[in-house]
Amino acid sequence: MCADFISCSGSCWAHASTSSLADRENIIRKGAWPSASLSVQNVVDCGRAGSCEGGDDKQVYKYAMAKGIPPDTCNTYVAADQHCHDKEQCFTCWPDDGREGGGCSPVYDYKRLVVGEHGKVKGAAEMKAEIYARGPISCTIHASRKMDQYTGGVFAEYAVDTVPNHLISVVGWGVDEETGVEYWIIRNSVKAEEVPLLGRDGRGQWKKQQMRPGGAEGGAAEERELSPEQQALIANRKAARRAAAARRL
Repeated sequence: MCADFISCSGSCWAHASTSSLADRENIIRKGAWPSASLSVQNVVDCGRAGSCEGGDDKQVYKYAMAKGIPPDTCNTYVAADQHCHDKEQCFTCWPDDGREGGGCSPVYDYKRLVVGEHGKVKGAAEMKAEIYARGPISCTIHASRKMDQYTGGVFAEYAVDTVPNHLISVVGWGVDEETGVEYWIIRNSVKAEEVPLLGRDGRGQWKKQQMRPGGAEGGAAEERELSPEQQALIANRKAARRAAAARRL
């Protein structure tokens, strides 16, 4: 179910972890403009934590601690697996005007978000304590077929056999005024063509019993077709790397 975009159906692990880290940076910066947004594509390409077929959020935090994650503008999301280059991981691009490099050139001096420590929480009490103290966390859940029909409000479903198959970011919690039941406030990445975003700005409210912290495997691989825009951007980045390599010879 780990669904984000039709051409990269298993990258929820990358979206959940990077959005949680970006939210934490924004909290530290007290919401200063411009807001932090980390490169999901860089994590997919270079994080060694997974691919478009699934991955593990715990490995993203290890990558952020060892290497750091650049901003989204360095390597915008194209919903596809790309080859990771040791040096050329950040690009500046312009409309293709026929110049060598295909409209993109690598940038070598750029900022990265580096994690000082990371760990695991278990259970509602630990989850709340961590969110309250430092900010959103990534979390594994059982995403059911019924969840696909979610359009808003508090979603609750009883399931006997649960299988961790999707990752989301948990940003807070609340209490339903009518029932008195606690729920989690989450941010979800979904397959845009099939599933509506969870609530306003991609957020939804889930009954807390449905949540389970930890790592996860992604969903099954699907046949992927890249759009002409995706193909062009990937080709431009490859051309920029070839041009940069030629200049160093």
